[in-house]
Amino acid sequence: MAIKEVAIAARDFGPGRAQEGDIVVVREPVGEIGRAERKDFLWFTIDDLLLPDAQSLQQVDTDESGNQVNKRRYRIALDDLRTLEPSVDLSRVRDTDDDYQPLVDPDPTTGRFRSLPIARPGRDLVRDKVAERPGRGGMQRSR
Repeated sequence: MAIKEVAIAARDFGPGRAQEGDIVVVREPVGEIGRAERKDFLWFTIDDLLLPDAQSLQQVDTDESGNQVNKRRYRIALDDLRTLEPSVDLSRVRDTDDDYQPLVDPDPTTGRFRSLPIARPGRDLVRDKVAERPGRGGMQRSR
């Protein structure tokens, strides 16, 4: 399986922007993250994530006024991350003043990972928000 680095939103960014748990980045392993990325996103590695290309991370939708908006299609609920690592402190994840990254352990100065992160199986954690919407036949998990 291919190992990917994944970033999910650690909090809601407001209407029309990323919401808590939205997958905002799926990339080949780089081994470091920037200071701002440490505060806004939770990073980890997954070894069995089967998502289509980056374009499909977003979906085009319409808001209540009929305006076209882009939304994140896939998400991982923060509460579900405890299946990857039971010791994850969700209050620290959501704290915008905390560089807390329990799943990748970046150096606080450089952002480089101090050790190779454990690639965890996570396919069953990914949810397709299109399938979760009412009237779509219930929640489906992406495969």
